[in-house]
Amino acid sequence: MEHRLRLNRPLTLLALIFGAGSGCSLGQPAPVPPEPTPNPVLGSSCGAEDLQDLLGQPAERLATMKLAAPTRILRPGMAVTMDFVPERLNIVIGEDGLIEAVRCG
Repeated sequence: MEHRLRLNRPLTLLALIFGAGSGCSLGQPAPVPPEPTPNPVLGSSCGAEDLQDLLGQPAERLATMKLAAPTRILRPGMAVTMDFVPERLNIVIGEDGLIEAVRCG
């Protein structure tokens, strides 16, 4: 009988380890994934939604427009900060001189 107890002890220990790991989540609700948030890039806080007709237009068109502050016109290779400001309008100019993105941030 003593011999059988020695064999069962490691099995009991393994059962406790694996059983305890799976039993820890019992009684606790599963985490709820966060609600999807609206896309801040095209949010209305900076007016980008209303300027999507600028896409594909030459950058020179911006010279004739009065843009609300704060606005950044981002050209290729230009150094810019990575901070996100929802009220700031970003207009991205491509290598070809055409407007390729209008977004908040």
